[in-house]
Amino acid sequence: MFLSEFIMTDAPECSEDTDLTRVYEMIQLSPFGFVVVIDSEVHRVPIGIVSEHSICEHLLVRGRSLRGLAAGNVMDQRTKKVVYSATIEETAALLGDEQPRVILVMDDKRRFCGIVDPAAVLNAAHSRDVIEDLGTFQPRSQSTRLPGGEIPAFGWMH
Repeated sequence: MFLSEFIMTDAPECSEDTDLTRVYEMIQLSPFGFVVVIDSEVHRVPIGIVSEHSICEHLLVRGRSLRGLAAGNVMDQRTKKVVYSATIEETAALLGDEQPRVILVMDDKRRFCGIVDPAAVLNAAHSRDVIEDLGTFQPRSQSTRLPGGEIPAFGWMH
């Protein structure tokens, strides 16, 4: 199963020098609650995300002033990046024990082309493991019945 089946392409994006006021407006309109930050409009390499949480972290916790801040100053880089052609299994292995907020998907030239929910990847990888395990399931043979035709768990007689 390929990652391309899970990509959401309507994620809003901005460059790292986009004014923070504009970024906040974009977050408010975003169905995801964040904006993807790309290095530039020309190269479009994803470098992180900006959410209300990351803005508040910089303003309140780190004591920064809102004046003069841009997306690149407050972005959260705790994301994972993966190539469009990756499989679900490769992506799940990349995540390991981490649970980033989002997976940023790039094309073969490293340009941003969408996002993927990490939980969906892990669920799909886990479901696939369960299906493969079920493929090796062997039904009980007739020899597991007790003498006289009784089936152990139910006590039925044949």
